[in-house]
Amino acid sequence: MDRLVSTVDILFKVALALIAAYTSYQFGAFRQQNDDAKLVVDLAFAQEPRTAMAGVVLAGTYLKSGQIPPDLYTSIVASANSNGDPQLRDTANNGATEIASSNRVVAKKLTQVLATLPVRVYFQISREADRARAKQTEDLLQNHGPTFNSQSVVVPGIQFVKQARTRTEVRCFKTAECNDFGSKLVTFLAGIGISSALVDLSDRYGNSESIRPYHFEIWFGPLS
Repeated sequence: MDRLVSTVDILFKVALALIAAYTSYQFGAFRQQNDDAKLVVDLAFAQEPRTAMAGVVLAGTYLKSGQIPPDLYTSIVASANSNGDPQLRDTANNGATEIASSNRVVAKKLTQVLATLPVRVYFQISREADRARAKQTEDLLQNHGPTFNSQSVVVPGIQFVKQARTRTEVRCFKTAECNDFGSKLVTFLAGIGISSALVDLSDRYGNSESIRPYHFEIWFGPLS
């Protein structure tokens, strides 16, 4: 009987030790995850572009290893898409596409988060002489232009490209978006004296996860 009591006592102490060890481990892991999350947030939301890019890349690495939760990662990707820095956006979207291809939870969360972002219309000009007119168009579109499902419209900037164009094109990448906001953009441009053609690229890019929802491009032909 004494031996049985002694054995039970030993087992009980062992169980307590295991529980204490597990609790300590869990607490340590929780604290480590908080430290990892803070590091990623500090980097990804930094003002300096290279630091922010490093934070975005690190966020993807930490997500894969379970060091940060999916919600934090998708918030970082959404922020990168709202930043206006095309390199940061592309880095975030390329990493997100890779992760989403094998992680359905992340893929679903990314779709939900990106769908709430503003409509983004990227401007491209092939002549510096057209920049002033493109800038006027940017201001009009952001302040007085059409909307898509009441979402605001943002023009991240005006990019110079060397490929000369003879006409202005409004490029869209998802069928529903082309039919709605793409057509509105063509009408808007016509109203300010710029003739344009709608170029529907949904056959090629409609299922692409690398292009965020509500992404449009206007490739300007000569404006004067």
